[in-house]
Amino acid sequence: PIWSYPLPTDWSLEHVYQRDQKRRGQYYANLMFLEQLHAHGHAVATPDEAALFFVPVMVMQMAGNLWHPIDFLKETVRYVSTTYPYWNRSAGRDHVFFLTTDRGGCWKPWELQHSIIITYLGFPASEAYFGFEERLEWPPKGPQRRNNAYDTRVGSIATELACYDGRKDVVVPVDANIGAKEEAKLPAPGSFWKCRSQYKALLFMGGSMQNMGRVEYSQGVRQAIAKYHSNESEFVLGGEFTLDDLRASRFCLAPSGWGWGWR
Repeated sequence: PIWSYPLPTDWSLEHVYQRDQKRRGQYYANLMFLEQLHAHGHAVATPDEAALFFVPVMVMQMAGNLWHPIDFLKETVRYVSTTYPYWNRSAGRDHVFFLTTDRGGCWKPWELQHSIIITYLGFPASEAYFGFEERLEWPPKGPQRRNNAYDTRVGSIATELACYDGRKDVVVPVDANIGAKEEAKLPAPGSFWKCRSQYKALLFMGGSMQNMGRVEYSQGVRQAIAKYHSNESEFVLGGEFTLDDLRASRFCLAPSGWGWGWR
């Protein structure tokens, strides 16, 4: 049984979603999670019946991330812990947050270190550790002044909290809603599917190749691909793309990047 906090309007999921009739996609999973709790009878009406407490925050804007949500989440914890008694009795260990942003738990503040985090990403550390791997052995020292998403400054305290803890956190699939037009192009379940005999490209990869030149981006993989293959006509690298572009390529490359590229 899980009880959902009745947060003020400025915090609530419905406040940000109420004008959007689609209600599907990667940034909507926390809303879908809450709806499923009620639909399947797992939500309880009073906190005294609950074993877990869901904090229905919306760490997103109408079409993207809420940059950077660390202060927003800290303020949420401050509100919950001073308005209700449930947070303080467990230090948030029985509280659940669904973080739909592209760096998942790497955006969380120190206050959420014990809470259950549901995200799309199961990486224990962010790309900030690239080139600074020895920091992974450092013990946590205390609250960060900044978020844990990325910071490669020597001596930074922003990388002291794991993004994902397999002992308590949960990883779920992204709600990939490609639309009826694209779904119509897919083969019916169980039907025969014949591969193309001709392709427009040998290898296709969309997205950014450099991202401001930061060395930790993609752990150097995308930069190396761009360096050695950007002038080859059979390689289509970077930029926006359609699903037809993917189908027209013999290989589709998905090296790590930031956020969604981590998967």
